[in-house]
Amino acid sequence: MKLMSWVLLGYVGIVSFGVLIFLKGKPEGNSFFDKSWRFIVRTVPDILKTCARKLGGDRAEKCLVDSWTYVVWSCNPFVQIFYLLIICAGYAVFVLHGYGELPNKYCGGWHKYTGFATFLWCIYNFGMASMKDPGVITERNLKAVERMFPFDEKIFSSGIECTTCSFVKPARSKHCGLCNWCVAKFDHHCIWINNCVGLQNHYYFLMFLLSNALICLYCVALGVPILYAFVEQRRLWDAVFIDPKTKEQYGASYTLILQYCMATKGYLVLLVFLCAFMSCVLVGFFGWHIWLVLAGTTTNELNKWSSLRWALGEKYKSDLEEYAEALQRYQTQQEEIRNDRPLASDEEILEQPTMPEDLRGRVGKDANIYNKGWWSNLQIVLFPPDVHGSEFVSKEKGRRAAEEPAGRGGSGGAEEVAETNRNAKAESSANQGPQQRSKNTAQRRVVEKTSRNYKDS
Repeated sequence: MKLMSWVLLGYVGIVSFGVLIFLKGKPEGNSFFDKSWRFIVRTVPDILKTCARKLGGDRAEKCLVDSWTYVVWSCNPFVQIFYLLIICAGYAVFVLHGYGELPNKYCGGWHKYTGFATFLWCIYNFGMASMKDPGVITERNLKAVERMFPFDEKIFSSGIECTTCSFVKPARSKHCGLCNWCVAKFDHHCIWINNCVGLQNHYYFLMFLLSNALICLYCVALGVPILYAFVEQRRLWDAVFIDPKTKEQYGASYTLILQYCMATKGYLVLLVFLCAFMSCVLVGFFGWHIWLVLAGTTTNELNKWSSLRWALGEKYKSDLEEYAEALQRYQTQQEEIRNDRPLASDEEILEQPTMPEDLRGRVGKDANIYNKGWWSNLQIVLFPPDVHGSEFVSKEKGRRAAEEPAGRGGSGGAEEVAETNRNAKAESSANQGPQQRSKNTAQRRVVEKTSRNYKDS
């Protein structure tokens, strides 16, 4: 009882911590989850390499690095095999320890067939998500994919070349270093399916999450009544429990009945608890991805926006420090002028510095030109085009030409955003002196360079 409880608590704790690091941790930043992410991804491998080198020399270190590279940084079926073992073992446990209690007072025998159908549905979605082409970009469909989505010149800039595939990357695409290909409307690389999630298999990935969430919920919804009927059939609520050591008698309680169930139906109890926890994780993960779909964005794009905001925030902090120093110099000089103190012959009269703008305010929800409304966003996931089909390659050009340029999601939306930015810059520049304009020009170059670094990733 105690061992299984500790195993359950340890599993829940490790998975919860891993999920939080995955969702909230990032390479930059100083939060607890950011530092934990860097510790797991960077520090732990360095520690392991150091230990291997000290224990076995350079050969041991090379062997460890090669193994780590294959397991972590290359496509391999290890996690897929692990998933199949988990779901098959879980279903086998339920068949061996749960189906024998059906039918009962609360559940009919037909649950044996619906449970098997749900299990097959999970396997089907797993297979489709794993084997379905995510929307690989080739020389043949490159131009058609380029015409699907315009460049927003914020997180996706025109003219950025993929050095591996040797072509200009279309907007919303990304090169996957594990699969070694560029994927249209790239979301992320999923280790559970050993495949990228992109334009063409996003639907099956969502169904993969949904089916696994539902089978976990089904296990809980069926397992709890089975255990309750098991308790009632043995009249445990009226039973008297005797301590084998002290021979002291105890009346039935939730704790004692749970201990009895753990001793007689321990595998089923543990499975129900694990499924209850995993259903919360999977439902939350599925809901998060549905929100991304309805918002017209992807995991990759969300990370790019987050990185861009972080870079602009760091620049704003630096600008504030420079502004404070410039303001101090300006006020000191003005004080000297008011007191009729002579200035050096080569000293330049300073202009009052302008308060820097926090550019993060321009990266708002309206900045996403790919959000065409929740229904249109959902349709492209439910009914994606076949990027390798002749119809898509030949007709995509005509479809894009027939679209109205105006609107939030079309190329007119990108032009409107660019025109607004140009007008704002022109108005701000008209109110500044030559020194400040020169300084702002240099700062803009820093932002553009920083932003481009994130776009290249």
